[in-house]
Amino acid sequence: MPRVYFIRQVREDAKGRGYIDVVNEPIPIRKSYINYFVLAEWTLVDEKLNVLFEKDKQTKTIQSIDFKINPNSKYRLN
Repeated sequence: MPRVYFIRQVREDAKGRGYIDVVNEPIPIRKSYINYFVLAEWTLVDEKLNVLFEKDKQTKTIQSIDFKINPNSKYRLN
């Protein structure tokens, strides 16, 4: 199954909330993760984005959202 991975640092927006930027889309992340790095995994067939965080060799999913492929994209997955 094709996937795209992104390593992102959680940033703070003007209102003090956490977020990451994936393909120019802001993804909200809990404030407690600000300044930490996370791994975002985009499953292209399912069009899902999972944001993962690792601490003490334990990985957990901290965010999971629908993340659609742009319909104007030149290439589609089937």
